[in-house]
Amino acid sequence: MIRRFRCQNCHSYYNELPNCLVPYKHYEAEVIADVLDEVILPEDLDSEDYLSFNTMLRWLQWFRENLQRIEGYLRTAGYQILNLGEELLFTPDLLLNKIIEGVSK
Repeated sequence: MIRRFRCQNCHSYYNELPNCLVPYKHYEAEVIADVLDEVILPEDLDSEDYLSFNTMLRWLQWFRENLQRIEGYLRTAGYQILNLGEELLFTPDLLLNKIIEGVSK
């Protein structure tokens, strides 16, 4: 849920984003996902989206740094919202990989 607030001084509105959201991304989600899935590589710098090598590295680093948090969100959602059972919380497998495998089939 994204909460909206109004500044008491200037009366402008602003949104409070949860920590898991990354605001102001310049590229489409599909392009970012392709970099994370290694569909777009640094050798593809001449692609139509023209990504800089440093941009790709920043996305990959952000993803690696946040993978445990993403896994935690997936496990919590699966258990609390989808009622998938406690074994979901303790499986050693990465749920993100299972989701990617399921989508790619």
